Order: sequence, then structure tokens, then C-alpha cells
Amino acid sequence: MTALARRPAPGSSFHEGIDVKKMLLRVVALMVAGAALGGGLYVAYPIQVTTLAGMAHNYLLSWSAPPGATTTELNAPNKAPADAPEAASSLPAGA
Repeated sequence: MTALARRPAPGSSFHEGIDVKKMLLRVVALMVAGAALGGGLYVAYPIQVTTLAGMAHNYLLSWSAPPGATTTELNAPNKAPADAPEAASSLPAGA
């Protein structure tokens, strides 16, 4: 009988059939592979990787921000006026 075909007995815990050591080994192996891949990319493209890692870090930090803290689009002083008059030239007409 394979691991997929086994079913827990009625009244038993669902987690009884899971091998914790194998699962932990797989998670650690994925973490090591990800770190190796990230390190290789950092060696090849340090500026781009640093920029993207910083952006990812800030994005993850924004998840725990209080409501309204990340709405910069609504800040009126940072918007350009809709009817901006053209600046008059300071040069004389004959120049």
C-alpha cells in the first residue's frame, strides 16, 4: 500500500501518516536551493538583485502597515495641477 492510498482510521489524527523528518528535510533542501540561487544571482547581477530584494522587503513590510499608511496616491500636494499655465519666456521678442 502506498502513502497516498493510506487513510487514517476513524477517530485518529490526520497528521499521523505524515513523516515529519522527511517533510523538514524537503523544506530545508528548498531553502538551501533558494539561497544558492539567490547568491548566484547576486554574484552575477548585484545591483539588480539588491534593488529587487529591497523592493520585496518593503512590499512585505507594507503588509503589516496600519490602514491608510500606504495611500500616497491621495496626497494632493504631490499631484501636478490639471491646468498648469505655460511659463512665459524671459527672453525679449527680438532675441
